[in-house]
Amino acid sequence: MQKNTLEDGKKLNMRYLVIRSVGQGGFGITYLAEDEVMKQHVVIKEYFPVLLVDRNEAGELLLPESEEERERYREGMKRFLNEAKILASLFDVPGIVKVLDYFQENQTAYIVMEYVKGISLRSYLERMESEFSFEKACAMVRPVMNALEKVHQKGLLHRDINPDNLMVEEDGRIKMLDFGSAREYFLEQDRERTLTILVKNGYAPPEQYEKRGNQGPWTDIYALCATMYEMMTGCMPPNSMERKLEDGLYAPSAYDVEITPEQEELFLKKGLALEVQDRYRSVREMMEDFFPEGQEKKEKRKNRKKAVLSICALAVAALAAIGYVVFRSKSQQELPYAGSFVRGSKEYEEFMEYVKEFAVATEEYTESDGFEAVRYTLNEETVKEINLPSNINAFRMKADELMEAIKEKGYAPELTGNEKVFEVEEGGYGSIQTSFFIRDNYETPDGIGLEVRYEYFTNEITFIRLINKNGTDADYSRMAAEIIGAMFPHLKDEITADAIWEGKNIFEEQEEKSNQNIQGFETREIYVRFLWRDGVDEATICFFPFGGEYEKPAYRW
Repeated sequence: MQKNTLEDGKKLNMRYLVIRSVGQGGFGITYLAEDEVMKQHVVIKEYFPVLLVDRNEAGELLLPESEEERERYREGMKRFLNEAKILASLFDVPGIVKVLDYFQENQTAYIVMEYVKGISLRSYLERMESEFSFEKACAMVRPVMNALEKVHQKGLLHRDINPDNLMVEEDGRIKMLDFGSAREYFLEQDRERTLTILVKNGYAPPEQYEKRGNQGPWTDIYALCATMYEMMTGCMPPNSMERKLEDGLYAPSAYDVEITPEQEELFLKKGLALEVQDRYRSVREMMEDFFPEGQEKKEKRKNRKKAVLSICALAVAALAAIGYVVFRSKSQQELPYAGSFVRGSKEYEEFMEYVKEFAVATEEYTESDGFEAVRYTLNEETVKEINLPSNINAFRMKADELMEAIKEKGYAPELTGNEKVFEVEEGGYGSIQTSFFIRDNYETPDGIGLEVRYEYFTNEITFIRLINKNGTDADYSRMAAEIIGAMFPHLKDEITADAIWEGKNIFEEQEEKSNQNIQGFETREIYVRFLWRDGVDEATICFFPFGGEYEKPAYRW
């Protein structure tokens, strides 16, 4: 056993048998393991920030002594697991290693990923007899560009793209490994101690070296272009901070790389630009330059309303042109969402101008993290003009399908209320959260209240609430279990009526001043939260889609 690693043969989560450690960095340890349930090899990433924790000879984790460092450890682990949830929702996206499972154990956390047969891009380049042309390099990393675009839409940045974190499979396809959300947290907290082990020399742009650097999609774009530079020239780019003092980056053409002057100018001035404002703002913008055959001419817009409508139409047309199948799945469909635009882009600005012009009400408020935000209320006609579903998370089941299933189970819910909600929230991080949904309220003869919210355009369920007003606990929990069984048949044996009533304490307790208690379940498809208040008979069960009630396309810079 190497220093700090789990011993070979260690079993995790009662199913994963550790074969050996295959890598260790400043932030975590990677293992090859056997999934004894699925009978296949997997890769497991263990949360292990070396500056905070250690292991004794018995293999037990040694946590920091100070409460301040323990809190840093817990916050880093929280980000580690949040990253896992986001990546798990991108399960079907090519170009990203698949996350199969994630869990907490041994006072730390683990992410289980598919075992990719292949070699790192670093090893691949070392075996190449000649370097890439610009077009060949673009073609090889195009799946990574497509994947990065989807990752950025989820509000996540990779922050560590380099040839060591790109895997070339046996068939030549390439995938991204090792995201760094929690890694970035430690860099923010203790830059002096962590900078040398958490920032990749040659691939990290200046903003990753700077305290409170302005990071966004452009940060990953620099790293990807730096990787492409090495693919073409055989040389790693100079350190970006050294480049700011004296730029010693040679043009690819100086190495006789096959690249046109136009391509080289775009690549150097917009891909490897040192200043954030000079770099591409989004992967899509970069791809339109690198793959000009995919560009589409945009018609001139006569006013803001037509501008927003043409953006929506182009988004749908572009998806159809490249053959995306529009459907809702665990990985979130490729259908464009209202508000899912890159911050600072022309589409972002035009959409918000349109919202502000046609809003019927405006409310300023403070988010839980202390940032100021604004909520705009729209009318139905304005939302119809936008003609795109909101970016609120949703189940695959539609509301009418759920109500039909409930009636088949013998329940007779009566509709007691109906409301349409059309809101756009501009958050402190520059995120745009759109919520276009219909809320139906029902009550059964047994005294159980049912609230169903569903997306205005797709009719897909976004939220379900059961309220035990006058019914019995047995009826209440049985109805909840049967709803889950109708939505996810494979969970009906796992989440039974008794299981719902007993719950699991997987959600953090509220602050002591609150009398609200929370427990529940969490699976790859659904969050089930059972809430009750001390001294109050009324209890509530809430069902959220995987990923939480909302999916914010914000970039956390």
